Amino acid sequence: MKLSRILFEGIRSATFDLKYFKLLETLDKMNEYADEHLQKVGVGSSRRVFILSSRYALKIANGYDDEGVRGIAQNEEEARLSNIRDIGVVVAKVQSHDDEYRWIIQELVRPLKSWGEFDSITGYSHQELLGILEQPFSDYQDFRENYEEDSELANSDFVAALYKLKDYGLEFEDLTGRAQWGKTADNRVVLLDYGGTSDVLEQYY
Repeated sequence: MKLSRILFEGIRSATFDLKYFKLLETLDKMNEYADEHLQKVGVGSSRRVFILSSRYALKIANGYDDEGVRGIAQNEEEARLSNIRDIGVVVAKVQSHDDEYRWIIQELVRPLKSWGEFDSITGYSHQELLGILEQPFSDYQDFRENYEEDSELANSDFVAALYKLKDYGLEFEDLTGRAQWGKTADNRVVLLDYGGTSDVLEQYY
Protein backbone atom coordinates (compact mmCIF):
# COMPACT_ATOMS: atom_id res chain seq x y z
CA MET A 1 0.00 0.00 0.00
CA LYS A 2 1.48 3.31 -1.10
CA LEU A 3 -0.44 5.67 1.17
CA SER A 4 2.39 7.79 2.58
CA ARG A 5 2.68 9.91 -0.55
CA ILE A 6 -1.06 10.51 -0.63
CA LEU A 7 -1.27 11.39 3.06
CA PHE A 8 1.72 13.70 2.73
CA GLU A 9 0.07 15.56 -0.13
CA GLY A 10 -3.14 16.04 1.83
CA ILE A 11 -6.66 14.85 1.18
CA ARG A 12 -8.95 17.37 -0.49
CA SER A 13 -11.57 17.17 2.26
CA ALA A 14 -10.46 17.90 5.82
CA THR A 15 -13.33 15.76 7.09
CA PHE A 16 -12.42 12.61 5.14
CA ASP A 17 -10.38 10.20 7.24
CA LEU A 18 -8.64 7.62 5.04
CA LYS A 19 -7.73 5.41 7.98
CA TYR A 20 -11.36 5.36 9.11
CA PHE A 21 -12.54 4.69 5.56
CA LYS A 22 -10.27 1.62 5.33
CA LEU A 23 -11.93 0.16 8.43
CA LEU A 24 -15.45 0.29 7.00
CA GLU A 25 -16.78 -3.20 6.44
CA THR A 26 -19.31 -2.85 3.61
CA LEU A 27 -19.47 -1.16 0.23
CA ASP A 28 -22.63 0.66 1.27
CA LYS A 29 -20.82 2.22 4.23
CA MET A 30 -17.80 3.09 2.11
CA ASN A 31 -19.92 4.80 -0.53
CA GLU A 32 -22.03 6.59 2.05
CA TYR A 33 -18.95 7.94 3.83
CA ALA A 34 -17.33 9.06 0.56
CA ASP A 35 -20.62 10.70 -0.50
CA GLU A 36 -20.66 12.72 2.69
CA HIS A 37 -17.05 13.89 2.63
CA LEU A 38 -15.72 13.91 -0.95
CA GLN A 39 -16.68 15.40 -4.30
CA LYS A 40 -18.16 12.77 -6.61
CA VAL A 41 -17.06 13.12 -10.24
CA GLY A 42 -18.37 9.97 -11.87
CA VAL A 43 -20.90 7.17 -11.53
CA GLY A 44 -20.80 4.11 -13.77
CA SER A 45 -22.67 0.84 -13.88
CA SER A 46 -20.26 -0.73 -11.42
CA ARG A 47 -18.14 1.96 -9.74
CA ARG A 48 -18.25 5.47 -8.31
CA VAL A 49 -15.38 7.94 -8.54
CA PHE A 50 -14.48 10.65 -6.02
CA ILE A 51 -11.77 13.32 -5.91
CA LEU A 52 -9.47 12.39 -3.05
CA SER A 53 -6.86 15.11 -3.58
CA SER A 54 -5.43 17.31 -6.31
CA ARG A 55 -3.58 14.29 -7.72
CA TYR A 56 -5.62 11.23 -6.76
CA ALA A 57 -9.09 9.76 -7.21
CA LEU A 58 -10.89 7.12 -5.17
CA LYS A 59 -12.83 4.47 -7.11
CA ILE A 60 -15.30 2.37 -5.11
CA ALA A 61 -17.35 -0.60 -6.32
CA ASN A 62 -20.94 0.56 -6.04
CA GLY A 63 -22.41 -2.59 -4.52
CA TYR A 64 -25.62 -2.45 -6.59
CA ASP A 65 -24.96 -5.79 -8.26
CA ASP A 66 -24.34 -8.91 -6.17
CA GLU A 67 -22.15 -7.22 -3.56
CA GLY A 68 -20.22 -5.19 -6.11
CA VAL A 69 -18.58 -8.04 -8.01
CA ARG A 70 -18.44 -6.09 -11.27
CA GLY A 71 -16.79 -3.06 -9.75
CA ILE A 72 -14.43 -5.23 -7.73
CA ALA A 73 -13.42 -7.12 -10.88
CA GLN A 74 -12.74 -3.87 -12.74
CA ASN A 75 -10.75 -2.45 -9.83
CA GLU A 76 -8.66 -5.62 -9.74
CA GLU A 77 -7.99 -5.45 -13.49
CA GLU A 78 -6.88 -1.83 -13.26
CA ALA A 79 -4.59 -2.60 -10.32
CA ARG A 80 -3.11 -5.52 -12.26
CA LEU A 81 -2.64 -3.70 -15.56
CA SER A 82 -1.24 -0.61 -13.86
CA ASN A 83 1.74 -2.68 -12.69
CA ILE A 84 2.64 -3.93 -16.17
CA ARG A 85 5.60 -1.87 -17.29
CA ASP A 86 5.01 -2.15 -21.04
CA ILE A 87 1.62 -0.43 -20.89
CA GLY A 88 2.16 1.90 -17.95
CA VAL A 89 2.67 4.90 -20.21
CA VAL A 90 -0.97 4.87 -21.37
CA VAL A 91 -2.94 4.04 -18.20
CA ALA A 92 -3.76 5.96 -15.02
CA LYS A 93 -1.59 4.51 -12.26
CA VAL A 94 -3.18 2.69 -9.33
CA GLN A 95 -1.41 3.77 -6.15
CA SER A 96 -3.21 1.69 -3.54
CA HIS A 97 -6.08 -0.75 -3.01
CA ASP A 98 -7.57 -2.95 -0.34
CA ASP A 99 -7.02 -6.69 -0.32
CA GLU A 100 -10.43 -7.37 -1.86
CA TYR A 101 -10.22 -4.59 -4.49
CA ARG A 102 -13.39 -2.99 -3.20
CA TRP A 103 -11.65 0.35 -3.68
CA ILE A 104 -8.57 1.66 -5.45
CA ILE A 105 -6.71 4.94 -5.24
CA GLN A 106 -5.65 6.04 -8.69
CA GLU A 107 -4.14 9.04 -10.41
CA LEU A 108 -6.73 11.75 -10.86
CA VAL A 109 -7.40 12.09 -14.58
CA ARG A 110 -9.30 15.04 -16.00
CA PRO A 111 -11.19 14.63 -19.29
CA LEU A 112 -9.63 16.12 -22.41
CA LYS A 113 -11.34 19.34 -23.49
CA SER A 114 -10.57 18.64 -27.15
CA TRP A 115 -8.60 16.34 -29.42
CA GLY A 116 -6.18 19.24 -29.71
CA GLU A 117 -5.04 18.51 -26.16
CA PHE A 118 -4.35 14.91 -27.14
CA ASP A 119 -2.28 16.07 -30.11
CA SER A 120 -0.26 18.69 -28.23
CA ILE A 121 0.51 16.50 -25.20
CA THR A 122 1.35 13.25 -27.00
CA GLY A 123 3.04 14.92 -29.97
CA TYR A 124 1.01 12.79 -32.39
CA SER A 125 -2.05 13.51 -34.50
CA HIS A 126 -4.96 11.66 -32.91
CA GLN A 127 -6.49 11.15 -36.36
CA GLU A 128 -3.41 9.36 -37.64
CA LEU A 129 -2.74 7.51 -34.41
CA LEU A 130 -6.28 6.27 -33.80
CA GLY A 131 -6.75 5.58 -37.49
CA ILE A 132 -3.74 3.27 -37.38
CA LEU A 133 -5.10 1.52 -34.29
CA GLU A 134 -8.39 0.80 -36.03
CA GLN A 135 -6.65 -1.11 -38.81
CA PRO A 136 -6.90 -4.93 -38.68
CA PHE A 137 -3.25 -5.59 -37.89
CA SER A 138 -2.87 -8.70 -35.79
CA ASP A 139 -0.18 -7.27 -33.54
CA TYR A 140 2.41 -4.55 -33.13
CA GLN A 141 4.96 -6.36 -35.27
CA ASP A 142 2.55 -6.21 -38.20
CA PHE A 143 2.23 -2.49 -37.57
CA ARG A 144 5.99 -2.02 -37.60
CA GLU A 145 6.30 -3.98 -40.81
CA ASN A 146 3.68 -1.81 -42.48
CA TYR A 147 5.32 1.45 -41.39
CA GLU A 148 8.95 2.26 -41.93
CA GLU A 149 11.19 1.29 -39.03
CA ASP A 150 12.58 4.78 -38.69
CA SER A 151 9.18 6.49 -38.65
CA GLU A 152 8.28 8.37 -35.48
CA LEU A 153 5.04 6.45 -35.03
CA ALA A 154 6.62 3.04 -35.55
CA ASN A 155 9.10 3.70 -32.76
CA SER A 156 6.68 5.37 -30.37
CA ASP A 157 6.43 3.89 -26.85
CA PHE A 158 2.92 5.34 -26.73
CA VAL A 159 1.80 3.44 -29.84
CA ALA A 160 3.58 0.28 -28.72
CA ALA A 161 1.77 0.39 -25.39
CA LEU A 162 -1.59 0.76 -27.12
CA TYR A 163 -0.90 -2.28 -29.25
CA LYS A 164 0.16 -4.29 -26.22
CA LEU A 165 -3.11 -3.43 -24.45
CA LYS A 166 -4.81 -5.80 -26.86
CA ASP A 167 -2.83 -8.67 -25.33
CA TYR A 168 -4.43 -7.82 -22.00
CA GLY A 169 -8.02 -7.82 -23.22
CA LEU A 170 -8.62 -4.22 -24.29
CA GLU A 171 -9.83 -3.83 -27.86
CA PHE A 172 -8.79 -0.93 -30.04
CA GLU A 173 -12.38 0.13 -30.67
CA ASP A 174 -12.54 0.89 -26.95
CA LEU A 175 -9.61 3.28 -27.26
CA THR A 176 -10.80 5.62 -29.99
CA GLY A 177 -13.29 7.91 -28.23
CA ARG A 178 -12.13 11.19 -26.69
CA ALA A 179 -14.23 10.53 -23.56
CA GLN A 180 -12.01 7.54 -22.81
CA TRP A 181 -8.88 9.68 -22.55
CA GLY A 182 -7.77 12.28 -20.04
CA LYS A 183 -4.71 14.05 -18.69
CA THR A 184 -2.96 13.63 -15.37
CA ALA A 185 -1.63 16.30 -13.03
CA ASP A 186 1.82 15.88 -14.59
CA ASN A 187 0.37 16.42 -18.08
CA ARG A 188 0.31 12.87 -19.47
CA VAL A 189 -2.47 11.53 -21.67
CA VAL A 190 -3.82 8.25 -20.27
CA LEU A 191 -6.89 6.03 -20.32
CA LEU A 192 -9.52 7.06 -17.79
CA ASP A 193 -11.16 3.66 -17.37
CA TYR A 194 -9.57 0.39 -18.44
CA GLY A 195 -11.09 -2.20 -16.14
CA GLY A 196 -13.54 -3.53 -18.70
CA THR A 197 -11.29 -6.14 -20.23
CA SER A 198 -12.66 -9.00 -22.32
CA ASP A 199 -12.33 -11.39 -19.37
CA VAL A 200 -14.35 -9.11 -17.09
CA LEU A 201 -17.01 -8.48 -19.71
CA GLU A 202 -17.35 -12.18 -20.51
CA GLN A 203 -17.63 -13.21 -16.87
CA TYR A 204 -19.77 -10.43 -15.42
CA TYR A 205 -21.75 -8.78 -18.23
